[in-house]
This record gives sequence, structure tokens and C-alpha cells, in this order.
Amino acid sequence: MKLKQVALLGSMLGVSSFAMAQDAPAEEKAVAPAAAKEEAKPEEAAKPVVVTTKDKMDKIIAKATAERNVFMKKLRAIKDRNEARAFYQKEQPDLAPTVQALLDLAKADPTAKGVASGLAWGISSCNKEQFKESMDIIMGHHLHDSEMRMVVSRLARMRGRGDSYLQKIRLYSNNEQVRQATTITLASGLVRSRSPEGKSEGLALFRTILAWPGIEKSNPRYYSAAKSAIFVAENLTIGKMVPDIVGTDEEGVEFKLSDYKGKVTLIDFWGIW
Repeated sequence: MKLKQVALLGSMLGVSSFAMAQDAPAEEKAVAPAAAKEEAKPEEAAKPVVVTTKDKMDKIIAKATAERNVFMKKLRAIKDRNEARAFYQKEQPDLAPTVQALLDLAKADPTAKGVASGLAWGISSCNKEQFKESMDIIMGHHLHDSEMRMVVSRLARMRGRGDSYLQKIRLYSNNEQVRQATTITLASGLVRSRSPEGKSEGLALFRTILAWPGIEKSNPRYYSAAKSAIFVAENLTIGKMVPDIVGTDEEGVEFKLSDYKGKVTLIDFWGIW
């Protein structure tokens, strides 16, 4: 074949190959580059596990709770009362180190999620200094958090020690559920007070609950509790007229409590479970 013919044939083959490449489907053209790119892609490094302040607090609390459960199991197994009392005084777990560990974590990261509930776990079992430090962090950084409901619950168990904080939470928290929980907690304590002033203040707080817009739907449990507490305080206390009761006797004859008005009457309430 002559040189000129070879050149012409080569030119034609080049054009033909180019045309075939142009006519190839997009998927086929993309195979080689994509494969090369995938091979060149470095392996993604495993993401490090982040241990939060809440995680650390939960771990400390879980350990202390487990230890206390073991202690309580041993205590319940002791039948003799004096022996049980001696065991309790000698072997009860010291929670001060646990509370301090929680406090140290809270001081290092006071605004972290879980700090309020973590500190709340220990406020009823700590010394005065730890209590003050815990409440300073809680009130300073978590007053408006929903976690405050746990704080309120713990303060309620402290027999008046936490009342001043409960009053502040009720007045200054902008979390409606927290304010509701604090209001009914304070009311429940005050209405059992021996002083008329305390009872009066407690009833006023229960009425605040009843007057809360929409609470009968948003929190029917609080609404029902407030309603019942007001009824008991106004009708079932010493010196109040007993509400009339209607029942039937052994023979099925209906009678009323008011039928015995003016007579000494003994009412025996009983039940079988």
C-alpha cells in the first residue's frame, strides 16, 4: 500500500473512533473516571465518640445508685429492728464524694445539658456548702430549663429547707411547666401547715393552678389535684360541717348521714384489696 493511502486510512480510523466515542452512552463514558475517583477516595476516619458532661454525671449516679440498692437489699434482709438500725448507721453509703464529683463536673461546664438534673440527684443528700454551690449553679444557669422540674421534686422532699428556692423558681422561671410544678409543690406543703396563714397561702396557690389558662387540658393531673385539695381544705377539716353521705343499710334501705345530725356518730371506712 502506498504511503498516501496509509495516511488516509489512519485519518479515517481516527475520525471513526472519535465518532464512536461521541455516540457512546453517558453512563459508559463515566465509568472509568468515576472508578478512578472512587479508588482514589481516602477511607473516612471513624468519628470519635464524644462523652458529654451529662454522660459523665449519669455514670456517676448509676454507680452510686447501684451501691445504694445493694445496701438496701442487705438492710431489708435484717429482721431484727435493733440490728437493722445498727447496720444502717454503720454501713449506709457516704454520698458526699459522689455529690462532690457531680459538683466538680458542673463547675467545669455549668451550662451543659443534664447539669441541673445531675445536681438535683444529690441536693437532698449533701452538706450545706454542697447544697448552696449546687443551687447557685442551678439557679444561675438552668432556671428556665425543663430539667428544673426534677429540681423542684427534690426540693419538695427537704421539709422546708428548699422553700425559698421554690418561691424564686415560681416567680422567675419563664418555663410554664416548671412554674406549674413549683406552684402545686408549694401549695401542697403550705396547705398542711399548722398556721392559718400557711393554709391560706396554700389554698391561694391551688386556686392559681385552677385559674391557669387551659391547664385542665394541658395538665389535668395538676388541675384535679388542686380541685381536690381545695375541697378537702374547705370541707373535710376539723370544725367544718361534714358533707352529706347517702348509702344503704344491710337490708338495702337508703339512709343519709344527715339523718343522724345531733347524735354521736361513728363512721367506719373499710375496704378489701
